[in-house]
This record gives sequence, C-alpha cells and structure tokens, in this order.
Amino acid sequence: FKLILLRFSEIMEDGPAPSNILVLDNGGDSCKVGLTSQSMHREVPNFGVRPKREARLYVGEQISQVMDLSSCFYRRPIEKGYVVNWDLETQIWNQIFGKNVMAIAPRDTTLLVTEPLFNPKSIQSTMDELVFEQYQFDKYHRTTAAPLSLLGHQHKTNAAFGSDCCVVVDSGYSFTHIIPMFKGVPLNYAVKRINAGGKLLTNYLKEIVSYRAWNMMEETHLMEDIKKKLCFASLDFDAELKKSKSGYSSIAREYVLPGGGSSTGYVKVSDSKNPDEQCLRMNNERFTVPEILFNPSDIGLNQAGLAETIIQAVNECHPGLRGLMFSNILLVGGNFLIPNMKTRLHSDLRPLVPDEFPLHIEMAVDPVGCTWQGGSKLGSSTIFENLCVSREEYQEYGQEICRRKFFAN
Repeated sequence: FKLILLRFSEIMEDGPAPSNILVLDNGGDSCKVGLTSQSMHREVPNFGVRPKREARLYVGEQISQVMDLSSCFYRRPIEKGYVVNWDLETQIWNQIFGKNVMAIAPRDTTLLVTEPLFNPKSIQSTMDELVFEQYQFDKYHRTTAAPLSLLGHQHKTNAAFGSDCCVVVDSGYSFTHIIPMFKGVPLNYAVKRINAGGKLLTNYLKEIVSYRAWNMMEETHLMEDIKKKLCFASLDFDAELKKSKSGYSSIAREYVLPGGGSSTGYVKVSDSKNPDEQCLRMNNERFTVPEILFNPSDIGLNQAGLAETIIQAVNECHPGLRGLMFSNILLVGGNFLIPNMKTRLHSDLRPLVPDEFPLHIEMAVDPVGCTWQGGSKLGSSTIFENLCVSREEYQEYGQEICRRKFFAN
C-alpha cells in the first residue's frame, strides 16, 4: 500500500491506461485534471472572481466568460496551501466533474487526488466525506504531489532519475517545499517549507509598482501576466542592480497596458512612440521580485532562501544519503518557469555543498503538469488498485480505512 514499493521499471512497462481513472492535481491557483487514458490534462482555475460592476461570482471555468478582469474581487478556496472554503471548492469540483469539463459519472470512476504535505486531519476527513458521501466515487486514492512529480518527470524523460534518492523542490502558488525522498517516499522529518510562492511574488510586485507608478493593488490578473512575461532571476544581483540605475538601462522594458476590452497587455519590442499606448516601465522590479525566493529576508521573512533551505533539508537525512540527494535535485512548480531559476540556484548552492559531492539539478520537463503526468502513470499501473479505498470499504469501515491506507501521506 505504500508508494515505497513502486519501481520505475514496474510502472513504465504497464499496458494500456484504464479509461475510468480521473487524476486531479488540486493546486492553490489551478486544478490540473484529466483521465489516465488522455495524453494531456486540462487546467481549471481554482478560484472565483467577482467583477467590480457585478454581484455574481464566477468560479472555475466560468471565469473565461468575464470580459474585463481588471479590479476583480478574488475568492480562493485554498489559503496558505490548505483548503479553507469547502463550499467554494465544491462548486469548482462540480464544474470539473460535470458535463462542461470532464463529463464523468463518479459512481463508475476512480479518483486520484493530491493533497498538501502535513495536511490537517480535519481537512483530510472532509475530503474523504465529499468523495464518497457527496460524489460517491467508486474508488479513491489521496496522496501528496512530490512522489507524483518525480514519477511524471521519469515518465517524460524515460529515465530513472532519483529512483533511489532525490530532493524535490516544489515552488508553487502558496509556498515552496524542499522534500528529500528515499525510494519514492518523502522523508517527512526532513521536509522544509519556505512561506514564499507565486502569490507572494505577485503581491510584492503589486506593491512596488503601486508605490513607484500607478495603483495596481486590485489588478491581480494583470500583474500575474506582467510577472510571467517580464520577471527573471538575476545571476549577479549587485551587478544587475547597478545596471538598472544607469541612465539608459538595458534591463528596463515597457509593458503596454491593455485596452479595448482586453484583460492583458504585451511587452513593447520597439522604441516607437504611440500616443494611444499607455506603458508601464519595468526596471529592477523584473529581478527583485524573484529574488524573494533566494533571500526572503529582503522583505522581512525570517527564513532562509532556497539554497540554504535545501542544505538544511539534506542535512536532516542520513549522512550516507546526502551525496545521492545532492546529485538528484528536481525542480517543479510554476515559479521555476521564471527564466534563469535553475542556473541561479546552482550558482548559490554549489559553494554550500561539500566538495566531495557532485551537484546535479534538473528542471522538470513540464514543471506545472508533471504532477498530473505522474498521477496518470501511477493510475495506469497494475498496483494502483491496491492503493485505493473502494466505496464499499468506506461504507463498512468509515474514515478509518482511509487513514490506514493513506497514512504515509
């Protein structure tokens, strides 16, 4: 019943995927969902928005109907990584399971769903009740994301990277986790957490842009787009900062703000002036925002940065495993889509790693979707059924059977 028994070769050699297993990676910003028989997942917003001139709350897939996302009020079922609003989460799941997204019949479907590390028992119990009592799924498996991310990366690269030992660095919307793993199982006693993720980066960008230019505190969707298009990790922070202060900064870029009903703008590629364009100049904000992940103390967080936290996590492990950990570091999560993140982490980490240990860092082929890919591969394996709790078992034994089968999470 433990993922510790999974071997790369066992899973990769399995036959055709069953068509009735639904994989749901329930993230803080979006849900990645799809059947194991499908090659690609769908991404559904895991939040609701209320436009400034409307009383209606649009949730999940309905957000695509909103024409103007500026100054919207956001409601999220997940805060700081944990589900705090089950009513809203249920509305989003209703859409996902319904005819507009997956169009499944839960009674004939097996559900594989992710949960955060150290998920409180009260949240686990509520999820179990929803799955079996409200949706009445046929079978169900609940697990954390890190083992699935590793499995998804192995599947994409067709290599047994980190099968014995590895460190998964998962930097998502709510937080960043450093997760040492042995034989596919997270070593919970060594897991470290940095309270910085994509949400904090966006909020910080909103603050500094609002202070230096226009008030952007209510423009969450727009600032997310600016972050994705313009931010990068600095390889030499002091040199980049000096360069940004020069009379003509090669770092500065102009972002043309949206107009005419569009919700996002674009990066200006020429120096031509257009009187109809309203431009936001981005200079050192481009690299000072991602710097939070490497130096959280810059904004007053009393925590170590990525490199130092990886060292702390690996040092919690048995000395005989540390060399293998440092040579198998996997980066997953949306924040690693920011350019230069892998190179910067390597340059920060190498001086801290003992000289006798090689350092090897790999970026997941799909940092956002690799967890779903791993879940799809696990769901297709012959041993997956043994990891699940059936509706009949739940009706007979209650939540105790879920605690027994999923206790390793």
